[in-house]
Amino acid sequence: MTFINFNGRILPHDALVADLSNSAFRYGDGLFETIKYVNNRLQWASDHLRRLFNGLEELGYEIPSYFSANYLTREIKRLCKENGLKDARVRLSVFRTCLTLFDQEDNTPGFLIEATPLYREHPAMSITLGLFTGEIKSAGNLSRYKLSGAMLYRAAAIYANKMNWDDILLVNQYDRICDSCIANVYFVHRDEIITPPVAEGCVDGIFRRTLLRIAPSLGYKIIEQPVPLITADTADEIFLTNVIRGIIKVNVYHDRELSTTFTEQISEVIMPSILKEGEKFSM
Repeated sequence: MTFINFNGRILPHDALVADLSNSAFRYGDGLFETIKYVNNRLQWASDHLRRLFNGLEELGYEIPSYFSANYLTREIKRLCKENGLKDARVRLSVFRTCLTLFDQEDNTPGFLIEATPLYREHPAMSITLGLFTGEIKSAGNLSRYKLSGAMLYRAAAIYANKMNWDDILLVNQYDRICDSCIANVYFVHRDEIITPPVAEGCVDGIFRRTLLRIAPSLGYKIIEQPVPLITADTADEIFLTNVIRGIIKVNVYHDRELSTTFTEQISEVIMPSILKEGEKFSM
């Protein structure tokens, strides 16, 4: 049997934990982090938890003294140990009790931790990618966080499944590309790499932030600038990043086949350094 951690209680994974006062259930009011757990350590733990607490502050949560990065780290490790996992994909969800939109009786956070086995993909694996224009992702202060209210992502994912794509790009209110359902996105023109800035509505990805920081020292320059839709149609290569899967090669955009040569090169050069960074900031 596998288990979950609900507000510090270890429960069977199929336990009923969401009630009518759960703000994430009622209003999509909450945040989550997806964290890579390797050799009994949380990778990029300080970055993940800093982003989480910044988001909670943005949403007006009142943080009790016990609800700290160290407390959450202990609770995650306790669950992984209970599930017998040395390597895991961890999802930490945070929410509050709220019966109406204007209810402020309890702004303190509750949490749910899930830990499942971490499956490593083969390095040669590539994905197909499309574009979703059925709805926009609004660029604003909250768009940088992983929000519980993810209907846009769900609608985009359903459309991607219909089109037999593995992932799909999202568009902001300026009719420009911001990110994908599961990752940050990068476009390669010759040796130039372009990615949307956080102000364009992409999630402030942990892997993205690390890549931007270390790429120049390894001979690669990544330019942050707004990305019009035509960029995806003319790019030599496209790749994605997130903390679980690292650098993700794209070999097809819509029906256009793409090279992955540059992506494979940058991945071979940069991934060892990025993994070291993840270990450096682990807990």
